[in-house]
Amino acid sequence: MTSTSGADNTITVAITDNDPITLKALAAILSRDFSVLWTELSGRATITRCIEDRQIPDVLLVDMALSDMPGTSVCRFLRTSLDRMPILAITSYPLTTYAAPAAEHGAQGILGKESIRDIVRAIPMLANGMTLPPPAQCGNVAFRSAAQSHQDILREPLPDDMTLVPREIEILELILQGLDQQQISRQLEISATTVRTYTRRIREKLHCSTLEQATARWVTLRYDYPQFRYTER
Repeated sequence: MTSTSGADNTITVAITDNDPITLKALAAILSRDFSVLWTELSGRATITRCIEDRQIPDVLLVDMALSDMPGTSVCRFLRTSLDRMPILAITSYPLTTYAAPAAEHGAQGILGKESIRDIVRAIPMLANGMTLPPPAQCGNVAFRSAAQSHQDILREPLPDDMTLVPREIEILELILQGLDQQQISRQLEISATTVRTYTRRIREKLHCSTLEQATARWVTLRYDYPQFRYTER
């Protein structure tokens, strides 16, 4: 979904929100002061725009409660790859819900969707390399610059449960497609015993007692680390 503006302003913005009405309203309001480069309804489409298509705005607004993936995961995915694009987290929930996760995953500030004036004021600040102060009720939260949060995320070691090897990831993705262990064995041309060994290791690494639990956990984890990005089949 694309929204463009005829404004001559130099600051470009992009907006991701899973509510079409809110998305359209935000684009219309912000186009009065900025150039709206594009809008998207999903996290996946946003990642494609920024990482694959290189359609990088001066400031990106990301809804924290997207339908296809957590907004914080979008922030982390983008921040791992991009060290300059500021991200403004937006939400209709209490700011205390997302302030700390947004800061941790690479956003430069958070505001409520209803705070239109604050959003308009914040965009030039973020575009000029500044960060927003934390919400009044979140005094222990500190937002970092895009460059600093990029470096911090790259330095963070992977948790123990994210040491999955490519073959284990491949098996998880095949399970998500509905294949059972015998079918996986035939498709990968490995023995059923080997498949069982891999699935046991997967359960151990993801700290799950069943393969179903491990698969469900992977659905969330795979968005948080770009090196585990899967390919649509």
